[in-house]
Amino acid sequence: MTDKSKDIKQIARSLFDNGEFFPAFNTLLGVGVEDFVTYAQKDVKQKKNRANWFRVPQANSVFWNLFILQDDVFQLFFTSPVADQLLYNYFTFSDIVSEEFEKKLSQLFPDVFIRAIRTNMVFLKRDNISSLCQCEFDSSCVTHQKVWRFIHENERFIWNDIQKELKGMSHLTTQQILINCMIWLEEFRFKKNNTEVLKQLGSVYGLFMELVFTQYPLKAKAIVSENEVKSEFEKILITFKSDNQKQNYGLVSGLMSLLLEWINFADTVIHPYCFDLNIQTLQQGEQIFFKSNPEAFNDWIIDGARYNINQLRYVFAALDDVETLELNGYLNITAKSEIDMLLNREKEVFRVSSLKLMSDLGIEYFKINGELIETDKILYPLLNYSYNRKSRYEFGIKRHIEPAKSWIDAYMNFYIESLCIDSAREPFVFMSSADYLALNNKAMHGNCPTEIINLFGYVPRLKFDRFNLDYDVWLKPFFIIGDCLFSPLAFFANNIWFYSLAQNALLMNRHKDETRQMEHFLGSKFNRKSWKVKVISDEESQLIDGDVDVFIEDNQNLLLVQLKRSSFKLDLKQAYFESRLSDQKATEQLNKSVAFFSNNKEVYDIGNKRVTKWIVSTSFENIGKEFQGCKKINYFELLNVLNNPDIISVKELIDFMESDKSIKLFVLNIHNQDLSADEREVFLGIKQSLDIFEPKGYFFSPFTEDVGLTRTRAEQYNAILEKNDKEEYDDALVLLQKFINEYPGNFDGYGTLGNVLANKKMVNLLTVTNTF
Repeated sequence: MTDKSKDIKQIARSLFDNGEFFPAFNTLLGVGVEDFVTYAQKDVKQKKNRANWFRVPQANSVFWNLFILQDDVFQLFFTSPVADQLLYNYFTFSDIVSEEFEKKLSQLFPDVFIRAIRTNMVFLKRDNISSLCQCEFDSSCVTHQKVWRFIHENERFIWNDIQKELKGMSHLTTQQILINCMIWLEEFRFKKNNTEVLKQLGSVYGLFMELVFTQYPLKAKAIVSENEVKSEFEKILITFKSDNQKQNYGLVSGLMSLLLEWINFADTVIHPYCFDLNIQTLQQGEQIFFKSNPEAFNDWIIDGARYNINQLRYVFAALDDVETLELNGYLNITAKSEIDMLLNREKEVFRVSSLKLMSDLGIEYFKINGELIETDKILYPLLNYSYNRKSRYEFGIKRHIEPAKSWIDAYMNFYIESLCIDSAREPFVFMSSADYLALNNKAMHGNCPTEIINLFGYVPRLKFDRFNLDYDVWLKPFFIIGDCLFSPLAFFANNIWFYSLAQNALLMNRHKDETRQMEHFLGSKFNRKSWKVKVISDEESQLIDGDVDVFIEDNQNLLLVQLKRSSFKLDLKQAYFESRLSDQKATEQLNKSVAFFSNNKEVYDIGNKRVTKWIVSTSFENIGKEFQGCKKINYFELLNVLNNPDIISVKELIDFMESDKSIKLFVLNIHNQDLSADEREVFLGIKQSLDIFEPKGYFFSPFTEDVGLTRTRAEQYNAILEKNDKEEYDDALVLLQKFINEYPGNFDGYGTLGNVLANKKMVNLLTVTNTF
């Protein structure tokens, strides 16, 4: 920061403290609009006292009703890169709605205004949707207003039904809620059990638990013993077909089914529209379509596949390490049965792979309440208990699933079997914190830290916000009820903790030393190539305008790297804000640094070499994208490529990473004849998500202008899916005939028709245009 900029901010701060808001804003504008927004939203008066000027009500009124409306100021802000960030502050922190401001913005910068309404989900949060739909846009933007009204009304319609069902939870006990929730999850899994379904069920479960126990906080604080829960579970199983139990299950089932409907609506309509700005709205007759280009859709799918590919690399490296340790006598894996032996070896491989990942992140310890705890002391008990429950429950129940008509039937047979061997095999974890720790300490000879519950336990918040959910069962498997821990084994026994452990660590306030350790670790990887490498020190970073962490150069090229230690972004919303907040800030800092080094050679002389700028991030989203001349590169992929001995020059490294050869080599590896059959099978499983390389588009109609018709269509379509799930294919075909006749332009009907015919083994009809 220059002395002039520092002086301006100090004067502006003094004016602001005295309540002279207009002069304060006017003075702060002297540092430029980008620094204006950065400082105003995080004014650092003291290290422990950060203030956001946009959160002060009186200042807010002055800014949005007076200051920003000046023509020259308005143009400055909304022709700058910080326009989106400014509007984020308006829609998030402002307690006022400035009609004059919104009218001016919709007329002069309609694209900026619409983008902000989408990405801040304004049309969902405002009670008065009419004001947004009455803004005057040109004809090309009017379709967006129709989308806002449709999504707003349908989301409210579903959520009102949810609120009605939620009232039914009031008279159920805590144990009745937990057990009926778990039964619904298992019955859903019984019909179709795969990774995608499990992920979806995790979302439903998380939303259900957060909603119910925030609405009824006393139920979350109830003192319930392990024996009471087990007794209630057995009672419900035995009397499940009684009217009373049917009613209780129906209340929980009804709520969870509606939550599933809401999640599907959010995942397929709300989030794509709000956070995938490649999607355009298109109207044809009465139907509204979402349309995106194939490349953007493919990029999103591939970004998701990167997580799997990265995990595979660590797993294969761990396989080699475990095999070497066994051969050399340093590791002895034992078990009572062949199946347990396989599980124990698999568990050890996942343990080693996770520790490798954590080491590359510079995380050797968890710092909790001032105490340093080794990462392995956190990971080991989690994996042990997960695999113990997988062996005792997951593998056992599978033997009874095939001949059974429902999960209840399968479990009853499994339960009888477990009585014969005197071994409890409930499909859930419910025990006191003390018992959980004691059980782990017994298995691990007293090495289970109590902090594991703080890290992986979840206590519901006081307030619930369905648009900003807090609970993720994959990160926090233990839902805390009183002094007890609850978790369905559907999630706990299927969590290998590879990303869960790392994500928990990244979301904590990690020590700055760990980031510095990562920077030096990355620098050492570059050093092995015999290139000139410099990792900037804390003292040197204070001298420059902008930010660069590592400099890498050879005779022709100079590579500037800014390392971003970001958490993993697992949905469209998180990926969007990663791009807008983290990536754009890194871009701004890198570009500032290049301008600084061009005129200042004290810290680093960049000379006349070809300069390449990289944002190297631990997240996997938007990899390969360019932001104002800066490319985003994945940290883990870069570490892997730096091990390639064929890359000699910095230019070769740049070309390799920016052409995304890692993905292409992965696909080629599938056909590597040196791979074992097991390795090839794993590769092929991951490749299934990469088959979207072929051109595909994102084009579908979420609704027509007739809202009632849209709702009716959704209900009819869901009825077809239900018939198909129940294997009532003839009934499904009858409903499909009616559906396609009524909605001939709806692609879902034809896609489902193909699935039903395939299920009926009527493959020959799939080539016929009109089967009815």
